[in-house]
Amino acid sequence: MRTVRQVVPRRGQLPVVLSNTLIVVSAAVLTAALALVVEDAIPKAGEGEPEIVPLRAALLLGMLVVLLVALAWRTVVHDTRGTLFYVQILNEGMANRHTEPLRAAQAEHMSLRTVTRWIDLASRRRGGVVDVVEPCHEVGRALEESVNTDRDDTGYTVAPNLLWPMSLAVGAHLPQGDNLRLLELGQGSGDIGFELNSPGTGKLKSELHPVPEPKGDRVGVWLALTESARFCDVNTFAQFGVSTVHVVTYGDKLPGHDGYQPRFDRDDLASLGADAAEKLREIKAQAGSRELVVIAMVPKTTALAIGWQLSQMKKCPFFHSTHLMAHDPNTKAYVPMRVRESQPTTPPTEPLTALPPSGKAAGNGHDTEAAGAGDGPTDS
Repeated sequence: MRTVRQVVPRRGQLPVVLSNTLIVVSAAVLTAALALVVEDAIPKAGEGEPEIVPLRAALLLGMLVVLLVALAWRTVVHDTRGTLFYVQILNEGMANRHTEPLRAAQAEHMSLRTVTRWIDLASRRRGGVVDVVEPCHEVGRALEESVNTDRDDTGYTVAPNLLWPMSLAVGAHLPQGDNLRLLELGQGSGDIGFELNSPGTGKLKSELHPVPEPKGDRVGVWLALTESARFCDVNTFAQFGVSTVHVVTYGDKLPGHDGYQPRFDRDDLASLGADAAEKLREIKAQAGSRELVVIAMVPKTTALAIGWQLSQMKKCPFFHSTHLMAHDPNTKAYVPMRVRESQPTTPPTEPLTALPPSGKAAGNGHDTEAAGAGDGPTDS
């Protein structure tokens, strides 16, 4: 069976084989037709004036058109069915629900490259904070190197499977390029892809909600885009010393309320990364020296795109004094996850109602600074 698979091309490889075959055949016929036309055009002794045979000339022009079309087809095929990069960081023992979607996506591409890691999140919990700075940096660099060293005549598609805070860190390592796409796995056929640098459409809305009986003055951000948002509410932020929460939704519709169930198409997914990153930038700038506490229920490609979009914004120290909260399925609670060195090293559990004279936020170990992202409880 392995030998048969090596001989018979996959669906993603078949258009490449056909386009290459068409190029070879058309080039051979074109060469033969050209030889005949040139022979007709060369004067021969005793045969009078040279005469071009219309049929041979038509064959020459026809084969030239076929060759140009075949070359254009191969270019499009290489761009759309190029290399699929699968990047994964999962907790040990966590079920990987993307095995079958990945296999289906692989069949649609020319080749597959993987960057996968399994880590023990429990052993990385220090002082109440899950520290995954090192694996996020390692995976981000490995993904960047894999993309940069791949062949230049193909497109690149990245399919992520990471917890959303990790996606923000890994996404910042994605290189620039118009031919870099993201692929959301697990959506029907798994064939929902879009360009990484897709612009936003402004459909994300942010509404400010006060937290009842606040115990601190932190600023909450809730990216409520997927169905998992039904497991959370504004009151969840009270335990983290948050006084107000920016609830970011798609078109002012909260999943799980009023019968709304989000179903994002390609255009929706393409715009979410840029729109969400811009919302986070605005909220961070408005928060000033106050710490941010972020909970997100977003598609996995959206989280990766947010990380890349934030890295493109100038003077936007988003991770500084920002707590990214991941859901712990074992304790059914949200725990802070540290994915960048500039994030706080202590959890947002102590009240923060004012800054001490030193200008440092209590307990976070970082200087404060006026600043100028789909995982929910059931996602894996």
